[in-house]
Amino acid sequence: KVHDPAAAGAKEWSLSLLGELDQAIQNGQIWVAYQPKLDLKTRTFLGAEALVRWTHVSRGPISPAEFVEIADKHGRIGKITAFVLNEAAHLVKDARQWQPGFTISVNISPSQLTSRDIIDMVKTVLI
Repeated sequence: KVHDPAAAGAKEWSLSLLGELDQAIQNGQIWVAYQPKLDLKTRTFLGAEALVRWTHVSRGPISPAEFVEIADKHGRIGKITAFVLNEAAHLVKDARQWQPGFTISVNISPSQLTSRDIIDMVKTVLI
């Protein structure tokens, strides 16, 4: 086997991100962007898709493809999902004041779909 310094660096990068993830959620570095869903015929907003984002203090924007995968592999995806669900629920509550049928889509990791935790998370947010 040949040593690959780039692969070693990638592992350190992953572990570093994982170590900072919980604090990033608490400090507001992880946030939710909303991709609007529009009815082009009526030109009205139907809803949005919630998209998790991370703006690291020193590294800048980190791709969701990087930190979501790391969180999923290391059992931290539930914290991200709970955060996004909570944020999306607050937006829906506010948005329905001006658009009663407004909906939000939230992406769920396939690994969470096999767990009862996701049902409890959704129930908690909806209550």
